[in-house]
Amino acid sequence: MDRIDWPRRRNGHRRRASTPKVVRRAKLLRPTGWFLRVLVLILVAIPALILTSPGYLAFADRMPDMQGLNQSIPADTIIYASDGTTVLADLHGPGYQHYEEPLASMGTMLPNAIIAIEDRNFYSEPGVDPSGVARAALVDWRAHGTVEGASTITQQLVKLRLIGSQPTLDRKVREALMSFEVERTYSKQQILEKYLNSAFFGNSAWGASAAAKIYFHKDTKDLDLAQASMLAGLVRGPTVYNPLINWQSAKARQLQVLNSMVRAGSITGTGRRRRTRRTSHPPSTCSHPPTRSWTQASFAMSPRSSSTSSGRRSFTAAA
Repeated sequence: MDRIDWPRRRNGHRRRASTPKVVRRAKLLRPTGWFLRVLVLILVAIPALILTSPGYLAFADRMPDMQGLNQSIPADTIIYASDGTTVLADLHGPGYQHYEEPLASMGTMLPNAIIAIEDRNFYSEPGVDPSGVARAALVDWRAHGTVEGASTITQQLVKLRLIGSQPTLDRKVREALMSFEVERTYSKQQILEKYLNSAFFGNSAWGASAAAKIYFHKDTKDLDLAQASMLAGLVRGPTVYNPLINWQSAKARQLQVLNSMVRAGSITGTGRRRRTRRTSHPPSTCSHPPTRSWTQASFAMSPRSSSTSSGRRSFTAAA
């Protein structure tokens, strides 16, 4: 009687009837296993080599000092009457008005509108948002134009305060690397506050406080939804969406902001329609704080003149 030559394991025991399938699977998986090992080695080794290479070290040396974000932005000099409350003059350079304001004093309307239109994933991303780029591209494609931003708020802050806006690949790489570092150093609240105080809203308004005063004669915290959405739309194009010149473009942009706030869950569709109807007419003019030319004989400075931590200087005129 012929003896059946059963497949055997290394220990001599007979293999199962399904052994040929197992053997074939092992032969298939063996190259895959080696491929995965090599891939992991590449993923670990290449970044290590890059980070220690002379080229990367030279590139890192050209990175700006992040302490620039801690430096105060030049702000207006406010001159008060002897009562300490009446503003006699707001001194600032031509085409520039800025008033530093903490995030806690801005209310919620404008910050929520800015986040919705510029960076919906602001509180969950690490400084750079690849999914945000894809989402913005989809929204822009559907709208047949640029609607949502692809750069995060952190990237925009880095561009505004540290590296500029040169359209080069080198700048984009530095912007991304600096954004990661900013996220590691500052909280989300600090980043949002710095951004809202640095953004340009057009008509000489640098920062949210100046924009609220110039366009709507209000403090930032007193802006309603219609006004906040109008201002949030200016960040992308202060000239294109200037409500004093291009009212229809400003209204169309405001609607885009409100739609973004609906998608983000900040407001409902009913609130969007009501607020859109509310700003049916453009502001008649910008409200610039009083700016006057003074001579030395006009007033005497009180010894109680002060300079705030934000860079804004205030003086009290003696009676």
